[in-house]
Amino acid sequence: MKKIFNFSRGEFWATVVLLLLILGGLFFYFFYEKRLPEKIDLSEYRATIQEFEEQQQFFDSTKHHQKKSFYKRSYRYDYDYTSTNKKYDSAHYQRDTSKLQRMEKKVLYQIHKIDLNKCDTTAIVGVPQFGSKRALKVIEYRDKLGGFYSFAQLREIYILQDISIEHCAKYFTIDPSKIKKIDINHVTYKELITHPYFDAYLTKQVINYRDQKGSIKNMAHFKEITHAYKELTDKLEPYLIFE
Repeated sequence: MKKIFNFSRGEFWATVVLLLLILGGLFFYFFYEKRLPEKIDLSEYRATIQEFEEQQQFFDSTKHHQKKSFYKRSYRYDYDYTSTNKKYDSAHYQRDTSKLQRMEKKVLYQIHKIDLNKCDTTAIVGVPQFGSKRALKVIEYRDKLGGFYSFAQLREIYILQDISIEHCAKYFTIDPSKIKKIDINHVTYKELITHPYFDAYLTKQVINYRDQKGSIKNMAHFKEITHAYKELTDKLEPYLIFE
């Protein structure tokens, strides 16, 4: 085999051992007597098995009967309980409430409202949903406007758009008399352009009209010369005076 397959000495003996193992496995498979387990004879225990099965059936039927009895007792108990309640609901057992006095609801605390037109950031920070950043934005916008006249103006501040007007009305109050008025006939371009409701176009219209034709008489005259839309003039009206 060495010469035929050109095996080395180690390869030769490894091949021999492998063949012997294969032959041994085949021999064990074909010639090993497989012993099957003997069948167990239960004939002498059949009486005991039958007796056990009968006991099981008896216990199952007893348990089912007890369960039905339990439901019957529960139903009877509920019925008696209900009938007892009906007795206590009768006029004989009703309580006389004619002499009872109504208790007044006590106010646990009272909210002290803050005037938006004169408060500072320290006061605003104490209001729920208003932190230091929001409080600062409120003061900055108030100073640009010259004061608030409506809670809806708070929604014009970007970081306050998620706060409802009802929430603001609960904690704040507004005194319109503290609004800083704009004398439209004497204000300068630089002063007017800083107001949030005046853009460059509207400001130029006012200044040019004043320079060319004189004073603006009233709000109706202002609307006529500027052709501003109604929503804007309604917002401007609390701030303008014509002197």
